[in-house]
Amino acid sequence: MLAYVLRRLALAVPTLLFISAVTFFMGLLAPGDPVEIILGQHADPAAKARVRHELGLDRHPVSQYISYLANAVRGDLGISYVTRRPVTDILADGIPNTALLAVSAMAVALVVGVCLGVIAAVNQGRWLDRACMLAALAGVSIPTFVLGPLLILVFALKLGWLPVAGWGAPQHVLLPALVLAGRPAAMIARLTRAEMVEVLRQDYIRTARAKGLSEWHTITRHALRNALMPVVTVAGTSLGYLLSGSFVVESIFTVPGIGAASVESIFRRDYPVIQGTTLVMAASFVVVNLLVDLLYGWLDPRVQRSRGLAGSASG
Repeated sequence: MLAYVLRRLALAVPTLLFISAVTFFMGLLAPGDPVEIILGQHADPAAKARVRHELGLDRHPVSQYISYLANAVRGDLGISYVTRRPVTDILADGIPNTALLAVSAMAVALVVGVCLGVIAAVNQGRWLDRACMLAALAGVSIPTFVLGPLLILVFALKLGWLPVAGWGAPQHVLLPALVLAGRPAAMIARLTRAEMVEVLRQDYIRTARAKGLSEWHTITRHALRNALMPVVTVAGTSLGYLLSGSFVVESIFTVPGIGAASVESIFRRDYPVIQGTTLVMAASFVVVNLLVDLLYGWLDPRVQRSRGLAGSASG
């Protein structure tokens, strides 16, 4: 297993290098002078030259990128042009909030998606099946920038059940988690239904029913366990998406996460923060997908054997 993990991490290095290079050089090509962002447009030319030299902006772009990589390996992602804070400090403040939001949204997506999928499969062809799949279609179709204000209007402004925005209390997590969970919940619901319909046709399900097992026991103990195997992959991919794609939701609900920090840095042309947040999001996506692969191999021994995980784990 260790060899497999190391091999996957080695394959992830070129991906992260490519993402970091694209982000870095796009920052250099973007309009605007970082020195003017720091000092203002009407600063003294001598002061501009001094700051440009201190930041290394007077060097060749390739030399700047190599220095950036060397510093990044040591955990130094630079200094924010606007706040003058280390980028690592900004990320340290935002990562826990983004992680909490993503995990909460994933929990909501799993519960809602699996329940809708099971209900639809058990009632295949009936009105409950159509209603659940219509809800899943809505979850896939409605974008977050529409769903977010809609839920704010209903649950915060009309009913007054939840706060409009803010962070720091459990009730602040619920609305953004619901919005962020919409699309993955819909995907999980559709996949769960498809897998459950297939599993419920198998011989061992008919055998379990013939033995007199209750429908609830047959579904939860026999059908659902086998139907959820592909859901693990979708859930893991969705979690990576939630970690790296929460820009809009964090901005709508003023969540102090790395998504909101990234959006704010784009408007401010704060390139070190843009580069840092992009790199962290890409790394989180890679790590989550690796963990999902390991979990899938643990749940399905056939995957372990195909990847050589079982032998390495026993050794």
